[in-house]
Amino acid sequence: MATTEKHEAETDFRERRTDILVATATVAAGVNLPARAVVVRDTQVGLDSFDGATIQQMFGRTGRVGVGEPAGYAFLIADEYERGGWQSRLVRGHRVVSRMRVSLADHVLGEVVRGAVGSVPQAERWWVQTLAYHQGNRSGAPLVEAVAFLGRAAMLRGSGAPGAGARAGGHGAGCTHRTDDGADSRR
Repeated sequence: MATTEKHEAETDFRERRTDILVATATVAAGVNLPARAVVVRDTQVGLDSFDGATIQQMFGRTGRVGVGEPAGYAFLIADEYERGGWQSRLVRGHRVVSRMRVSLADHVLGEVVRGAVGSVPQAERWWVQTLAYHQGNRSGAPLVEAVAFLGRAAMLRGSGAPGAGARAGGHGAGCTHRTDDGADSRR
């Protein structure tokens, strides 16, 4: 599937024009969409079996409050020989702890380069949807620090500090990143 087709399918799903989105395990692990339910129809790809963390990562696509789903349901289709083992692994589970705060500036810059964040208010909306925000004290302080660091490093311009309003840094609330040749690229 071409990138444009993929983005179109994700947009249609996000905006509720499509009810079902079928995805590969690779896509399913990174999709940040408002999914009510996830069905994992296989426990392996080729000869490689999924581990419990991968299945839980796919299950984690459901019930994402920050993207519009207050509840989520996850289903794993396994044959009768695998069922007991999977039940044990998934019930035993493990606590997922976000490590995003350790490299938050990298993540913010990545979102700017990707075009998903182009202003301080957009960065704030992105931040409150992350697991790191919800596992922390639900503070904007880490984001303020990350944006300030990127500004000092001349990696963002006109970024100001989150919450500073539309005239942050005297350049409006837009974020700009520097490319390798030093040229600015508006995002």
